[in-house]
Amino acid sequence: MNDFETLVHERKNDTLNVLFVCASNICRSPYAEFWFKRLLNDLPVLKNRVTVASGAVFNRSRNMFPKTRILMLGEGWTEEEIARHVPAYKRDYPERFNNADVIIGMTRMQKILCPHREKFLTLSEAVTDHYIKIRDPWTQKTQPEFDTIMHQISTCMPQLMSRIEGLLKR
Repeated sequence: MNDFETLVHERKNDTLNVLFVCASNICRSPYAEFWFKRLLNDLPVLKNRVTVASGAVFNRSRNMFPKTRILMLGEGWTEEEIARHVPAYKRDYPERFNNADVIIGMTRMQKILCPHREKFLTLSEAVTDHYIKIRDPWTQKTQPEFDTIMHQISTCMPQLMSRIEGLLKR
C-alpha cells in the first residue's frame, strides 16, 4: 500500500476529508478545491462520503488572486460561486488541518510548513505516487503563463477523483 492509500484507509470515519493547501490559498489550493467539488458533484456515490476544503501553509490571504478569478470565470464558475470561497483567515482555519484525513499540497516545501506533516502528500504523489512540483503561478506576469501552471492542477483532478473512488469502494 502506498502513502495515499494508507491515509485514505486510516481515516477516522466513513467520510474522507481532503484539504488542498498552497502557500497563500489564493491560486492553487482554491482552484484545486473548486475542481474537486465540480467533479464530486458528478459522482453522487462519493458526494456524501468526501468533503473538501482549501487552506494556506504560510500566508493567510483574504482574497483570491485576480488571475485565479479570471481563469475560473473563463472555465465556467460564476462570480457568486467564487465569492462563496471561504477565505483562509476565518476562525475555523486550524480545524481544517486537524480534521483533514489527507492534506494535498503542490510542492514538498509546503510539507515543512504544514502543521500535520504525517497527512501531507503533494498532488502529483496522490495521483501518481511520483513527485512533480506545481510551481507557484502567482509569480507569472501574463495570464497565459499563469493558466499553464494552473492547468497542471485541473488535469490531475479527474485522476485523483478516480483514485479516491476506487479506494473507497474497497
